[in-house]
Amino acid sequence: MHNQINEDIKKSLALTQKLLAFVSGKETFFSATQKAFWRYWETLQMRKDERLTEKVNHYSMEVLSRLSQLDLLLNKVKLLEKDAEFRRQSNIGKKPLHLQWIESLESSQNDYNAFPLTEEIVDSLVNDSDVEQVLEIEVYTEAFYYFAHRLLKIIQYYPGLEKFKAQGVTLVRNHLIEHPHGTDGVSAPSFGYGDTNGPAVKPGSFVGDERKIFDAGLYKNAEEFRTNLNAELAKVSS
Repeated sequence: MHNQINEDIKKSLALTQKLLAFVSGKETFFSATQKAFWRYWETLQMRKDERLTEKVNHYSMEVLSRLSQLDLLLNKVKLLEKDAEFRRQSNIGKKPLHLQWIESLESSQNDYNAFPLTEEIVDSLVNDSDVEQVLEIEVYTEAFYYFAHRLLKIIQYYPGLEKFKAQGVTLVRNHLIEHPHGTDGVSAPSFGYGDTNGPAVKPGSFVGDERKIFDAGLYKNAEEFRTNLNAELAKVSS
């Protein structure tokens, strides 16, 4: 029965690998990591490693799938950032109505009588495609951290990979997104993008802020995640 389960999993993984290759059609950020994990898993199978339990076997397809999801999320963010920069360059000198209103308020020390909030201003804000685009970048960025953290926990079930760590992903997921109420958490909301290191979760500093946790940037944290995982896979595969 156990052998049959292993064969079924291998068939599923083989199909998954073919589908991932077909969908991507090219080398992706995590494609080398997928191949390295595949080789590692096959080696465990051939050795009939007793630590490769049925439960761990079942995680193998999820590992490959999660890596593919992380690729997709990174690509989405990069494309959206490029488009946002193009729009910014194209719209220099063209400010939407709601931004003009905000600037007028600030210059008048928030005199709402002189500059009331009108229906046209609200419509300008709601229909601002740039606002929606930033929201998309933020959603994909936070999703990356949730999926990457889930993958990290799965990887740690595998023989020889129990010590795999990715500090950047863990800090952002735990202290800036999931548990901001904790001792080292950051609750004040903010989001930044456009930096070469990638979008940053809660980069803003506020009066009296004695924060200890800072987001190094999505691309930098993704690179650390990939580098560390590749290194651990290389160790156990040698």
